[in-house]
Amino acid sequence: MPILDGIMEAIHSNQLAVASFVVNFASTLINAQRYFNISSILDKKTYTDFHRPQYKGRLSFNISHSGNVVVCAMSQTYQVGVDVELVQELDLIYFQQYLSEDEWQKINASKAPYLAFLKYWTQKEAALKADGRGLGLDINHLNVVDSKISISNTVWHLNHIPLDPRYICHVATDKYLESNDLIVNNESFFF
Repeated sequence: MPILDGIMEAIHSNQLAVASFVVNFASTLINAQRYFNISSILDKKTYTDFHRPQYKGRLSFNISHSGNVVVCAMSQTYQVGVDVELVQELDLIYFQQYLSEDEWQKINASKAPYLAFLKYWTQKEAALKADGRGLGLDINHLNVVDSKISISNTVWHLNHIPLDPRYICHVATDKYLESNDLIVNNESFFF
């Protein structure tokens, strides 16, 4: 039986702008209680120095949303960060400053530059969120190599999460994630 760890929750909503806060907060509480047998989780919520919400104890969680999808990653074993992005055309030149020269060259050489960019972007953002400092760091000096990225002496392991072909999602963990340690649970809620 796989370890109940690295829980990924994808929640589809027709009215994400109105419901995202309620849905992602409720999802975090429901799934933490369901998968990790944690009761009265509201009493355990605190914030890091960088204003990242956290729960006292061993539960690490992170939430991301884009388009009509909200994703929540939770773990009692790993420090986690997650990012999801809707695949759409972007004027990529505005994002060059956030990428290394090598990453920028690979994106421009790609047959699908938007997908290549979003892959790097979601990997970097997931790692930055796992680290806890978010986009406050100078991310163009952070290089994704072999599905890993180093931030302040921590190697973050990056895993692609297949949710829906219209989205790209990655989760970052502070330890190597075995394939049986990851459980992906897609649930749909329509409002």
